[in-house]
Amino acid sequence: MSNFTVLDGRDPLLVVDLLPGDSVVAESNAMVMSDGGVSLEGKLQGGLMSSLARRLFSEESIFQQLIKADKGKAGQVFLAPPLPGDIEIVDVGERQFYLNSGCYIASDASVSTSQRLNNSVLGAFFGNTGGIVVMRTEGQGKLALCGFGQVLRVDVTPGEEIIVDNGHVVAWQTSLDYRVSTASSKRGLFGRMISTAMSGECLVTKFSGTGHVYISSRNQLAFEDYIRTLSANNA
Repeated sequence: MSNFTVLDGRDPLLVVDLLPGDSVVAESNAMVMSDGGVSLEGKLQGGLMSSLARRLFSEESIFQQLIKADKGKAGQVFLAPPLPGDIEIVDVGERQFYLNSGCYIASDASVSTSQRLNNSVLGAFFGNTGGIVVMRTEGQGKLALCGFGQVLRVDVTPGEEIIVDNGHVVAWQTSLDYRVSTASSKRGLFGRMISTAMSGECLVTKFSGTGHVYISSRNQLAFEDYIRTLSANNA
């Protein structure tokens, strides 16, 4: 099976070493460099309809890269996420995960992803928690995740609830219960709206049960708003 390692630095790289016959799947445009031992081809992950759903309802591309060591020798490929931030390698098999949009980099070919309707429709429309359709892992092998900024694993245990701003959610175990709500604890829709506007926090995801949640230190939507504000002020 392929070996996944993270080359640490200011902007980490994912290094995948493949033995002859190994293959991995990577997000489109993730490849930085490869040697002569591998070949690349485009593929529709999960078929045409699944790939179209991934593109329409999330930030993932229609096509993914199938990287194979099919030239009778070992190969190596360097991959990178679209935004600066940490790369986290997790084992998929006994544990499966839901992934937020744009947080998938690569996985063993034995790991597949499918699209599932988000359990929280409110969060899908307004909270940026995976969109209307979330990506769910299946199979067994290595999975590489990415986040904007530093990525931290949070362990959720029975009897406690972890509350995460939706824009900072990277991935979460399928064993967890999750629901989207406003950050404010005030009663009444009007009171929650006023409190939300004053605090600057919009929607959060509340996780409970047993499992892991991966969060990022930075919020892509907040960063995009900041850039738009700078552009408008300098126009």
